[in-house]
Amino acid sequence: MLKLLFLAACMFCTFLGGSSRNAEPVLTIENPMQISLVLSESEEFLQYYKEEFRKDNSGKIINICDITYASFREMYAKYIALNDEDRKVVDSNLDYEEGYTIKNSIDTLLDRFSEAQKSSSNSKRTLDQSSSIIVIVVIAVFGMSTICVFFVLKNGNIIQ
Repeated sequence: MLKLLFLAACMFCTFLGGSSRNAEPVLTIENPMQISLVLSESEEFLQYYKEEFRKDNSGKIINICDITYASFREMYAKYIALNDEDRKVVDSNLDYEEGYTIKNSIDTLLDRFSEAQKSSSNSKRTLDQSSSIIVIVVIAVFGMSTICVFFVLKNGNIIQ
């Protein structure tokens, strides 16, 4: 009984001192009651995705269409940081929408925000001040030249 109590105290101290960011088991005890605690990068991402990214402060699920670009960028940076094996685990997990995996949701958001980026970049094309002045001057010179040609033709009685 004393050995079991001592083993539990050692396990508790090891657990507190261990890092939860390793993909390796944080704590493994070899005894009849085999206890193993594993917290991988994919599990951390899944916990973040389902509890922080897809839920608001009150715990309600955020609709995929209501996700902001800023929160998507933060989530996508964490998603890209995963290694290939962890990303496969994340991709295959089901999202809150029925029939969709997390990979489907991320692809949908990527398409949505890339289209928004393209349309906003196209709508912002304007001429700068110097280009505008050049266009105005060219049109004015063409107009004045046309008027002068007609004036000369009229004074020479070529046209009536």
